Amino acid sequence: MSCRKPAVFLLVFFGFSFLGTASGLYFRWHYFVLILPAFALLLGQSYAGLQAWLRGRRLAAGVPLWFAAICLWTVYYQRWFLFQMSPVQITQTIYRNNPFVESLTMAQYIQAHSSGDARVAVVGSEPEIYFYAHRHSATGYIYTYPLDESQPYAAKMQREMISEIESNQPEYLVLVMYKFSWLLQASSDPIVFHWVDWYAREFYEPVGAADLKPTGEIIYFWGDDARHFHDPLGQFIIIYKRKPSPETVPGDAPQPAARSSSRSVFNRNWPQAASMSWPFSRRSVAITFCFSSAARKFS
Repeated sequence: MSCRKPAVFLLVFFGFSFLGTASGLYFRWHYFVLILPAFALLLGQSYAGLQAWLRGRRLAAGVPLWFAAICLWTVYYQRWFLFQMSPVQITQTIYRNNPFVESLTMAQYIQAHSSGDARVAVVGSEPEIYFYAHRHSATGYIYTYPLDESQPYAAKMQREMISEIESNQPEYLVLVMYKFSWLLQASSDPIVFHWVDWYAREFYEPVGAADLKPTGEIIYFWGDDARHFHDPLGQFIIIYKRKPSPETVPGDAPQPAARSSSRSVFNRNWPQAASMSWPFSRRSVAITFCFSSAARKFS
């Protein structure tokens, strides 16, 4: 059978797969997974075509050996990932400064300490916490990137997120303070940060925390240790559990008299950020929210 028709189909398939990868013109690593099926089929078709082309020639017998050599070299090249590194080490290597490992631990805690119908609100862009915990979100804003962008609906979206969380009163509130979970810009509206500082103090108490150290080590704090957790220059996640008897109602949240900068919000309202200096350059893994719009999360 001629290889031409399958080849045309596969090339078209590959082309459309690439268009799916290029959606939004953000070429993040995991987007290329869409190309893998087409690439695998193209590779198999190329192998079959090469064998057919060399049929009857001396070099035909060497095609399987060439193919096997390429496969073995690929395995050898990735030997550290395939045979020596743990899943945690691989995740931290590929997705450095993203809270994927600690998000799993945080989610497991929530799942173990809440009923199946409990609601959770993650303040940050880590929807995997909902998935791992098997709990529904208290807000439709499972990503916070649009809330920080320089666009006319940012403030409205922040207020909608705040309203949804206050209305649903989630049992757990998860605060994610990782740079790639926010990507704040100099023009970002700080409404949500004013609010979450007040809301967490009034209605919740810390029950767990994960602190990412410069070495990549993750240190966990639970119970009383979490309530005393403090790392002003680090990246961390804090789990808050709702207090049984709140003293005030959500509608009493203080509103800032004037629009403040993201810098003033973090320095003034958050104990964890009190000693930060803008743009948080005192160490390489400090929470640097002053990123350009080109910076994106590899998640």
